[in-house]
Amino acid sequence: MALSLSSTLVALPWLLLTHPTSPPFPAEQPHIATTMNTVSTSRAAHTEAARVRHTDIAGQPASNPKATDRRVRSRSNEAASALRRRTPVASCELIRSRSQVHHIPPGAAIETVLVLGDSHAMGYFGRVLHNRLRKTFKADVTLVGACGKSEPGFLRGSYAKCGVLIRTARNRTRYPLGCRQNPCKDKHGTRCSKRNCRPKKLTTYLRTLKPDVVILQLGANSTWMGTAEDGWPKVRANIRAVVAQLKAAGTRCVWVTAPDTMIRKAETQDKFAALYENELRGQCEVFNSRPSHRPYMHYSKVVKEMKLPPSKHDMMHYWWFGKRGKRIQTRWATDIIEFTAQHFGPRAQQKVGNAQTSIRSHIANLVSRRQKRRGFVADTTHNANSRIGLRRLRENERRRTRDGNSINIQYGDDSAYFRR
Repeated sequence: MALSLSSTLVALPWLLLTHPTSPPFPAEQPHIATTMNTVSTSRAAHTEAARVRHTDIAGQPASNPKATDRRVRSRSNEAASALRRRTPVASCELIRSRSQVHHIPPGAAIETVLVLGDSHAMGYFGRVLHNRLRKTFKADVTLVGACGKSEPGFLRGSYAKCGVLIRTARNRTRYPLGCRQNPCKDKHGTRCSKRNCRPKKLTTYLRTLKPDVVILQLGANSTWMGTAEDGWPKVRANIRAVVAQLKAAGTRCVWVTAPDTMIRKAETQDKFAALYENELRGQCEVFNSRPSHRPYMHYSKVVKEMKLPPSKHDMMHYWWFGKRGKRIQTRWATDIIEFTAQHFGPRAQQKVGNAQTSIRSHIANLVSRRQKRRGFVADTTHNANSRIGLRRLRENERRRTRDGNSINIQYGDDSAYFRR
């Protein structure tokens, strides 16, 4: 009996190590094996894992340790997948964090700008727009001009038979392989053809460049996709597709409508510009390039003033007008930059705020001088005579601010100068 008791006492520590009677952690603390991406570090778990690793499925010693390791790994993978199925919250949060889009607030600084345009952006207008955007916002500006392309050209990345020009953020000009300016050579082999001359898709530019602002100078080649009578349904669908991709990328956008041409009637072009304003209301800021908003861009008027024959212009591009065409394109690019800075540029908003503050202080000085001349003092009571004088003073200031030569803002309320 004593012998059996002593053997039991000797084997007791080993039994306690291999089969613990109490959990290795307190009851109020969650077991580490129940959490994801953690492994139990207890000696019992190591012992059990070693026993399973060297034991076959039937309980016999493993004849092929590698096969057994594969089975053990498959069991662990099944257990992990089951644990993920039991905890869907963590997986949903992971998916949500991966698909979450970083939306740029309206007043954020502009660091990257993407300009997508047609043949106008490939000429002098595009060069001025690219250079002045870089200087104004101190940002990385990438300009892509695709001749003859409109919204579908950038949605699909279709072939541009008259060329594609790219102005990079480092102020370098390059052409895709296969264009006239960069033709295919023998060293390129069969992988190069004229069909390679195409812009990339809009989604590619948004994914690689991650622009803060996108300026789209498109629409001049979209009028043929329908008529004014049917309302251009294809153009509307293309605009919505572009806006959906921009919204998914969380970027801000400025859409420049098509400039004036002699190919379509003025009424048709006005309706076409109104289509963009209606479709993009609340989605993008619309810069209207029609002569009703930009009188200097009246194409037929410039042709008549310069007395150009039909052979000296193509009825749509301003580079045919020589120096005057350069001035028109420069002013057009400058107006687009000012329009963009007014809506998105924090520096421009700060300048506008400073200007408004200076105007208010100037008007306050004028009001105080007139009050002194008319006998109004800040300590006077608000009787009937003071009300009449104040009303006349306000009316005079409103009349003064109506003409274009003076400060054309609404007169502010100066009742703070009087005690009630």
